[in-house]
Amino acid sequence: MIHIMENDWELESIGPARIITSKLYPLIKYKKLNPIELYLDEVAYKPLDNIDVDSVRYKLADINYPLFVIEGMHNPYNKPYRLIDGRHRLLKQLNEGKTKFLFYIFTIDDINHYIERI
Repeated sequence: MIHIMENDWELESIGPARIITSKLYPLIKYKKLNPIELYLDEVAYKPLDNIDVDSVRYKLADINYPLFVIEGMHNPYNKPYRLIDGRHRLLKQLNEGKTKFLFYIFTIDDINHYIERI
């Protein structure tokens, strides 16, 4: 999975960039991260209206796996957390009526060397 950072979502100091979020899985194990439950109003995320609920990707989204957020990273909504992985899982959970979600929370320092300019 890839989190694209451009336009309103780019970091001023870097410009357009991306995070290959699949590279974060070993970091979760290394840091022995435990998922934390948060309300969605604390999290900035890109629009969900362009996700096709009939797509294979949506249907296969495993809602038992936590979403990924970065604490304190710039976002256009000035929320404390920014979603970088899990929009399909998020939408699927919303469609099932969930109001609280599990997240792996990373810091900017955690992911800094995973950011690639595009």
